[in-house]
Amino acid sequence: MRSVLRAACIALAAILAVTQAIAAAPGAKAVSAAASRSAVSSAATASAPAAAAAAAPVEFEGTLESGRTYVAEVAWDNNALHIWRPLKDVKVPRQHAWTIDWTNLARFPALKTPATRAKPQRFHFRVTGVDVSSGSPAMPWTTIYHCEVLAVDGVAGPPATSTRRR
Repeated sequence: MRSVLRAACIALAAILAVTQAIAAAPGAKAVSAAASRSAVSSAATASAPAAAAAAAPVEFEGTLESGRTYVAEVAWDNNALHIWRPLKDVKVPRQHAWTIDWTNLARFPALKTPATRAKPQRFHFRVTGVDVSSGSPAMPWTTIYHCEVLAVDGVAGPPATSTRRR
């Protein structure tokens, strides 16, 4: 994530420098405009590898960030919330409750069987959004991580759509 932020800062600094050059020398607008396009292109090229690195799945270590792709061992929580929860603890600030809203579990019907729920599974997933809201005085904050399951190791994924006509 830091590399993506660093690339974005470099891009903004290049754009700012070109903008200041345009303002300082009004007669050189045509040259500065070309330099601006070049700077923006260079910044986009520099941030492309960083964006690709952010999209690559990383092993879940306790923190979830919106836009990141993770791989984690998860287990079915049959006692409390009846959801799939990571085996590693989710790290949240003090006085925060948390839950994960798996937005597309219906695409993986095998996850509904008792045999599948009886053992941990390895999810590949992307965090699509994070909602934080205030709640009761005892637990004033609730964080909901909205996650999309991309694949589950050892479990059949969504059926392939057929393009053949019958």
